[in-house]
Amino acid sequence: MSKSALDRKFDKILALEEAGLLGNQKGNRALRKLFANRLAMLGLLVFLLILGSAVFAPFLTDHDPAKINLRAML
Repeated sequence: MSKSALDRKFDKILALEEAGLLGNQKGNRALRKLFANRLAMLGLLVFLLILGSAVFAPFLTDHDPAKINLRAML
């Protein structure tokens, strides 16, 4: 069974890694790729902004969510 192009590419990367020719890369490869992608970082920033506003919502507003003003509904 012949190897696919992707398998051959992974074999080359593995051989370079075992030979120590890839350099001294620290950290997780997935995190390095995430931080290099600007669109992913923008999405992460928006997600963290929404998450932070949800977590700190009681400190951001003075309205009581349990108090309902029925006269001001319409």
